[in-house]
Amino acid sequence: MPGSDLDDSFDLNCFLLGDNNDAKCSIRIATSMKVTELIPEIKQAYNKLATGRTLSTFALYQVDTTIEELKKLVAPPDDSRALTLIDRLEEYWSGSKHINKQHVQILIKADVQETTESLSPEIQKLASRKLYLCHLTPLPIPSTL
Repeated sequence: MPGSDLDDSFDLNCFLLGDNNDAKCSIRIATSMKVTELIPEIKQAYNKLATGRTLSTFALYQVDTTIEELKKLVAPPDDSRALTLIDRLEEYWSGSKHINKQHVQILIKADVQETTESLSPEIQKLASRKLYLCHLTPLPIPSTL
């Protein structure tokens, strides 16, 4: 768990820009952490969602809104604040008092690669199956009378 002081640690919700589902991941942070330390935490939390995708080339934004609002966007909202990698998180969040746990606090803008490597062999097998629909039409039987 990041940070050694439990009093300054709390959870933030993250959402991937352009994602069409309601999946959000949660990370535990400490205000003493730097923004750059969030990236491996976010990657790990996102991988636990088992989407079959990996993230790279991150840009992170401070937001305070719902997933429903973020799902409508193709770019970070105008009122979002880009997180600078060298900043400490205390410059963005002073603690959990003003965090709405139903909202998203970090918007992730990242390159997404589809992958099946992280999936179990059973899931890979299911994902590779194709459904073929057949329509059977009865054929007339010739009469031999």
